[in-house]
Amino acid sequence: MRLGPVLAVAAVEVGALVGAGFASGREVLEYFGPPLGGGWAGIVAFAALLALLGGVVLDAARRLGSRSYRDLTLALAGPGLSRAADPVVALGLFLGLATTLAGAGALSAQARLAPEGVGLAAAAVVTAALARSGVAGLVAVNALVVPALVAVVALVAGLPQPPAGAGWPQAVRALAGGGGERAVLYVLYNGLLAIVLFASLGSRIGRREEGWAAAAVGAGLLGLMALAILQTLERHPASQSAAMPLLHVARSRGGALGAAFTWILAGELLTTAVGNAYGLAARLTAAGVAPAAAAAAPVAGAAALASAGFVPLVRYGYRAVAFAGAGYLLLLAVGAVLRGGRGGGHVW
Repeated sequence: MRLGPVLAVAAVEVGALVGAGFASGREVLEYFGPPLGGGWAGIVAFAALLALLGGVVLDAARRLGSRSYRDLTLALAGPGLSRAADPVVALGLFLGLATTLAGAGALSAQARLAPEGVGLAAAAVVTAALARSGVAGLVAVNALVVPALVAVVALVAGLPQPPAGAGWPQAVRALAGGGGERAVLYVLYNGLLAIVLFASLGSRIGRREEGWAAAAVGAGLLGLMALAILQTLERHPASQSAAMPLLHVARSRGGALGAAFTWILAGELLTTAVGNAYGLAARLTAAGVAPAAAAAAPVAGAAALASAGFVPLVRYGYRAVAFAGAGYLLLLAVGAVLRGGRGGGHVW
């Protein structure tokens, strides 16, 4: 098994899925904080489900040689269901892009870098430019940003600690009390972008075990960071009212750590924004739209929606993305079953 492709694909998974909401702590609070988030049990369930989904998709993409989510959808679901899935995926990517751009504006304002509108506009311009560079640019930017992100989050939040009183009875109660539902919802939200990206990375996976290892490493890192972030925010309740609570914690410690986290968070905003924009641009380019327009048009529309604000989009827009993800997965599953039944073969 080659370590290079495993780490490269895992870095793309972390960089694309972390984004503004995750790295800032806002998503972690919304999905896993009290009273119904399920805490550590919900986070563990999320990481396990995401690793499973990622492994299945990467293995299918490797076997099919897919270059985009459209290739994967066509192979699994056929042309009819593929046409039905297109607007569902596009909606999810568009909402994810808008939320990330709104996060750039919130970061700019909270860190006093520039007015919110200026930060949003700057992020939109850079995102459109990077989205034109394709998969190579996506892998390169994540290879630079993700190691720095993991290191700085570890410095701000510390390493995750075993939760007090952790055990199977507590985990079951937490999951049954709402944590399981939140974990599934969060996987559906993140799963949409994960499928889009993994479908285009199948050519980088040479062997089956490399895909499964990459999915497990990426999901494991996300789970560890989420747990560390949640524990930190629980120790700093005053930060929870901020739009970006972990940024509030980092800046309260002052000096180089606050500045480093600000710029790493800005980089993570870009990796997620580029992931969403790339998915949209690749689909538009395949439909015959010029590459420059395919990258710029979705970003411009998402920037307009981003003016609704970061916190409302995380709270409500992400749920809409999760439902879009659920719809897409349902279409894939139905299509795979129907085509398998007609002798089309199984890819799972």
